[in-house]
Amino acid sequence: MHGAPGGLVAGIRPENGHTAKAILSFTSPLLEYDRRDVPAQQEILRAKFAGVGWLVPQFLAAMPAAADFYFDSLSQVHMPQWYRGRTVLLGDARILRLAAGRARYRDGARRRLRARR
Repeated sequence: MHGAPGGLVAGIRPENGHTAKAILSFTSPLLEYDRRDVPAQQEILRAKFAGVGWLVPQFLAAMPAAADFYFDSLSQVHMPQWYRGRTVLLGDARILRLAAGRARYRDGARRRLRARR
């Protein structure tokens, strides 16, 4: 995981032992974009992550060739309570903001630990 100013987070995870998946996440107001226009979606990511170091330039360069490119929003549901009667809202919709915050916190904690050594 790599965090950058402005709510930018980049990550990579192994898959199948010989490939890897890159994840780019950013905070923003609701975006208006054509869900069928993949080059426009990739341009949004290039603009948001311009100048970010780590492995991000390689992620951005690999996007056009990715057969499984996926672009969507992560949203959090805001409700006065998480239940009504026997119906309960569980899972990522309830805690999304906390999950993204933890990723940034972990990255910042790692940097602080390295700086102390």
